Amino acid sequence: MMISKLRILIFKHAVKNPYIERLRGQDSVIVDMEAIKYFKEMAKSMGTDCKTLVNMYLVDAVNQKKKLDGIKLSDFIVKERVKTLFSELQMKLSNMIDAL
Repeated sequence: MMISKLRILIFKHAVKNPYIERLRGQDSVIVDMEAIKYFKEMAKSMGTDCKTLVNMYLVDAVNQKKKLDGIKLSDFIVKERVKTLFSELQMKLSNMIDAL
């Protein structure tokens, strides 16, 4: 009985956490190596880590409701596929040369 009265006194003036909606979640994202290098270099110069800096950028984009104007997803996908095919071709050529 004493504990429940004490609990009521302690939490009588409690305020709901206003930041509860901003809790973080975890997910995985495939990121271009050039972007990773860029953020790692920037993070190092700022004295923070890459993941924190990327999170700051994403939160800023959400807060400002930024849109990717002028970028077509289809163009980006084609560019990435060409880069992948080029890398695979380089690897195969390198293996063929090594086999000679």
